[in-house]
Amino acid sequence: MMLGKNTVVARLGGFAHVNTLAGFWRGGRGDIPVVDMASLASAISSLKTAGDIAKAMIGLHDARTVQAKVIELNGIILSAQHSALTAQSDQLTLLERVRELEKEIARLKAWETEKQRYQLTDIGDGTFAYAIKESVSGGEPPHYICANCYEQAKKSILNRSRMPSGGDLLTCSSCNAKLIIRHGYTPPSYATSPQEKMRLALPPCPLCEAGRLKTTKVEKDPTFGPVGVQRLTLSCDRCGHVETRQYDPNK
Repeated sequence: MMLGKNTVVARLGGFAHVNTLAGFWRGGRGDIPVVDMASLASAISSLKTAGDIAKAMIGLHDARTVQAKVIELNGIILSAQHSALTAQSDQLTLLERVRELEKEIARLKAWETEKQRYQLTDIGDGTFAYAIKESVSGGEPPHYICANCYEQAKKSILNRSRMPSGGDLLTCSSCNAKLIIRHGYTPPSYATSPQEKMRLALPPCPLCEAGRLKTTKVEKDPTFGPVGVQRLTLSCDRCGHVETRQYDPNK
């Protein structure tokens, strides 16, 4: 049997017990060993003791004395093996943590690029979300992502729904944030012209939701006109829906 310098052999009852220190370096990164020095020192100490016992057994002739040394030597070898396994277990735990950190670093690096594709935007009623930029959209449709998740280095698209009482509700499926916009919700758009931006600033049509309500008539409110309240006639530029609303220019 060819043995390296880190190998100890104890021949007991016709069987050879071979222990090697090589296991301490398994799983290293490249040529750099990752070891638990305390467990390694314990294993080396145990193997040194085993070697001393093996030397002491040379020349023994009494069977009972030999058997006692065999039992003691087996115990020392098992202790060394336990220390080796402990070191290997700690090493695997450390490597797993390193892999987790490497994944997190890769995710954050990717986010640094992804976050540049969005800009903070007022989407109505002074409520803010991040809108994708058309120049770097890569073919993705216009959308908003949650500002709270953005600050946590995460991307979560906001889902919009109409509220029964009127207004719009945007919900984040990741952090459960809810944005309520009573008036003037601005849908995500790649509008670039000043005219289109002005149009999108108008209130949305409650009927078709795609159109914008334009003021077509302004008159004194029949009831509150004496105190300055006006009645506005609004018409949708898409479906033609018409409605009237009260408007107080003093508020």
